Amino acid sequence: MTRRRNSLKIAFLLLALIAGATGCKKEENAAPSPAKAAKPAQQVVQKQMTSAGGVVAKGVQKQPSSSKGQVKAIQQQSSSIKRVAINESQIDFSNRKDPFKPFIVQPVMPVKKGVTSANQNALPIQSFDVNKFMLAGIIAGLKENRALIVDPYRKGYVVKAGMLLGNNNGRITKISNNAVEVLEQFRDDNGILRKRTVRLVLPQKK
Repeated sequence: MTRRRNSLKIAFLLLALIAGATGCKKEENAAPSPAKAAKPAQQVVQKQMTSAGGVVAKGVQKQPSSSKGQVKAIQQQSSSIKRVAINESQIDFSNRKDPFKPFIVQPVMPVKKGVTSANQNALPIQSFDVNKFMLAGIIAGLKENRALIVDPYRKGYVVKAGMLLGNNNGRITKISNNAVEVLEQFRDDNGILRKRTVRLVLPQKK
């Protein structure tokens, strides 16, 4: 009886050892499963990295388009500057002061009415209108008559036929016993050449 019991105990021990050995093998075989589970995680990380890389690459690739946009913006700014410059050229400067104009301006002497530019350097006898002169006397008995005329300033001149008189290019054409005839040639406001004869008469004695 005792032998059977001992044999039974030994059999149970063997079964327990066999069961423990098989359990360890199963645990060893089940241990690599975390590594297998790690692979999908690595794949997910790689996918994330590739997606992030794609985003970065796309961002890097999109940068030149932003630089092109900046170039277009600069070109638009330059074109707008040109337009402003064109608009500035159309400003009216007529009411603004001339920076090159001198501070001291020489006064312009007024030109007497009826005096032409050609007569500005003429003799005093050519500085007045013929009607402003007064015939004071006639000198006769010589080869040709001469006349004594007086200007508005009471200054006397002895004249003869052919001399200039007055500010309208007047020329003495005839000196008679009691008068002096002067032929004037001038241009009117329309530029037409005009001629007229002015007669200075010797005052009669009372």
